[in-house]
Amino acid sequence: MADRHGPDDHLHAASPADPASDFAAATAVTALGDGRYGCFLDARWSALAGINGGILNAILIRAAEAEVGEGRSLRSLHVQFMRPPKATDAEVHVEVLRSGGRATNLRLSLHQGGRLILEALATCMTGGLRELARWSPTPPSVPSATDTQSPTMEDPRMPAIADRLTYGPRIGPPPLSGTPLEPGAPARTGGWLQLHGDQRIDAATLAFFADAWWPAALGPIDVLAFNPTVDLTFHLRTSLPPGGLDPQPILLDVRTEASLEGLVDEDARLYTADGTLLATSRQLAITLTPDDRPPVTRDNHALID
Repeated sequence: MADRHGPDDHLHAASPADPASDFAAATAVTALGDGRYGCFLDARWSALAGINGGILNAILIRAAEAEVGEGRSLRSLHVQFMRPPKATDAEVHVEVLRSGGRATNLRLSLHQGGRLILEALATCMTGGLRELARWSPTPPSVPSATDTQSPTMEDPRMPAIADRLTYGPRIGPPPLSGTPLEPGAPARTGGWLQLHGDQRIDAATLAFFADAWWPAALGPIDVLAFNPTVDLTFHLRTSLPPGGLDPQPILLDVRTEASLEGLVDEDARLYTADGTLLATSRQLAITLTPDDRPPVTRDNHALID
C-alpha cells in the first residue's frame, strides 16, 4: 500500500522476468550499503488495493533482520502506509535508533521514484528473556487442514496473491455474502493458509499471512469492496528455529470489532495446528469500492505501473 523512491538500475532482487516468483524471491532484499536495501515489488503479489501490504511488511522484516545480523530476530513491527507503490524497483532505508543488551530499535522507510511509500518502527530482540508466567489464547476449534483445502480460490474477484496461496476457510461466512451479524458481535473470518511450494515459515512469512486473508469486514456486506491498510502492528509471539518452521498450514483467526465512518479495525491471531500462538497483528483500514478506485484483480494486476 505505498509508493517508494529510488533510481534503481543497480538492484538485483527478483523481477517479473524470473521464471518463478516464489515468496523468497518476492521478499528478497539486496544490501546497497549505508542501511539501504534494494527490492522489487512484484505485481503477482497484489491484493485488491495494489501490492499486498503483507508482502511489503515481509520485505521490511528482511531488511531489518539483515541490518541487525544474527542473534536478534524481529519481534515487533509497526507500519504506517502512506501511498500505494508501483510494481517495480524500490528501496528500504534502515536506521538503527538504539541497540542495547536485549533489543535493537530500528526506523524503516520504503521509497520508490522519489516518493515515500511507508514508514515503520521495528524491534529486534535476543532470545532467553525472563518468563515469569505463561499463558496464551485458545485457538478456535475448527476441522483440520488436511481434508478440505482447495488448491486455490477460484472466484475471479480474488486478487493475484490468491494464486500463490492455498486457502482452507473454516471460520465465518464467505466474503461479500451479506451475512448479518448478531448485535454486538464482531465480524469473523479465518481458516488454514499455506504458501504453494516447499517454503519454510519465518517471521516474514507470518507477517505476510497476517495480511493475506480477505478482510473479516467483507462477510456482512454484499457490495464489492476492499480495505487498504492505514496502519498495522505485527508481533511475533513465539521464537522460531533457525531457518524457520517446516512448511505447514497456519490457522488464522481474524476479527473486526467495529466498522464506523468508513474505517474498519482487524485483529488476527496465527496458530500452528497444535495450538501454538505464533503471531498477532492489528490494523486499521479504510473502505473503498470500485467507485473510489478500480480494484486490482487477476486480470489487471500486471498493469500496476
